[in-house]
Amino acid sequence: MALHLASAKGHTTKALELLQNGTSVNARDDSGRRPLHLAATTGQHTLISVLLENGAMMEAQDKQGIRAVHLAAVGGHLETLVVLEKHGCHLPAVCDNSKSTSLHLAAEKGHLDVVKWLVEQGLSITAKDSNRLTPQQRAEDTHQHHVADFLQKLAISDKTQLPPSIGDRFRVQANKKDIKRLPRRQSDPLRDNKEQIGPADIPGGAVGGRRVVSATDTNKHFNSPDDESLLEGAADGDLQAVVEALRDGANLEVSSTRKGEEGLRAVHLAAWGGYADVVGHLLEVGARSEVVADGRRPVHWAAAGGHVGVLKVLQKYGCQLNSLTAASKWTTLHLAADQGNLEVVRWLVEKGELDTQATTVNDSTPEQLAKAAHNTDIVNYLRSKQTQTSEHKWH
Repeated sequence: MALHLASAKGHTTKALELLQNGTSVNARDDSGRRPLHLAATTGQHTLISVLLENGAMMEAQDKQGIRAVHLAAVGGHLETLVVLEKHGCHLPAVCDNSKSTSLHLAAEKGHLDVVKWLVEQGLSITAKDSNRLTPQQRAEDTHQHHVADFLQKLAISDKTQLPPSIGDRFRVQANKKDIKRLPRRQSDPLRDNKEQIGPADIPGGAVGGRRVVSATDTNKHFNSPDDESLLEGAADGDLQAVVEALRDGANLEVSSTRKGEEGLRAVHLAAWGGYADVVGHLLEVGARSEVVADGRRPVHWAAAGGHVGVLKVLQKYGCQLNSLTAASKWTTLHLAADQGNLEVVRWLVEKGELDTQATTVNDSTPEQLAKAAHNTDIVNYLRSKQTQTSEHKWH
């Protein structure tokens, strides 16, 4: 358990030495906790990056169904949560035993800065734990009145501004254009701009981080239980479920038959949801990084969802970041600019070196799509990059 101890204390050099000597990064102690759990508990955000880069399973659960994100929230370790999010962590994951989200846990402990950040990332303030308690009620029960007051004011504001959240669904907030995660919803996740958007270019059709089957969903083909477990695990960001489904014989190339997800493979669902560790595992065991579903590749789903971590993984496995969608010839930059994902736009331009002047089949540039969507921050950024390019040419 030397790596567990080094992780808990933040001894990065020692941890690297142990890893280089063959210590398993995913070894479990008697409670089922791995080094990543220990690092999250004590807020060792630098070491967490090292562990993740060396193959730590980010969504691994201990014997009580607790993940690293939950332990970081309990401890009030905001920097740790930011690192986990950047690596594609499933922030709204619930503990198996109590059905608590990280927002419940942070609220109960009185960590207002963490609560505010989690809300900004889209966590539901109305989600209920196994005792039917919301984060606000958990804060009230532990006399964390400053947190309870904040959540109460937010709830009152949301009633007039936003539709209610569904479970662990990420809300699209009216005042938040740089959306870190794009929920799979019942309507097009981008706007209904039919003049510019081709139906085969825009991911659409499901609710939140989990797929929804309606009473009218009467597909004739049904996948095997193992195949369904694989797709469900990929959609939920549950790496353990994915590993177990594949071990039990699930077909890596199986396509979803669920309404709104027809034709999507596990790698598409994981890329869309922002689960970098799941995407990495799927590619490691043979999933194709360029596989097309309804004209779209995994990079397109990741870009539309706003997931830099997933794009980095796809790039590592040789994925073409500048590939085009089939119908309207959108690049990943078009999708990110249109949706308002500034972080992705920056990364694609600065690290992926995508062409800011590339045009769609309708002759639209990323800047024009961002302008039409009123994503002013992205418009300003793209214009500044174009100005820099022009000045460089003149010199």
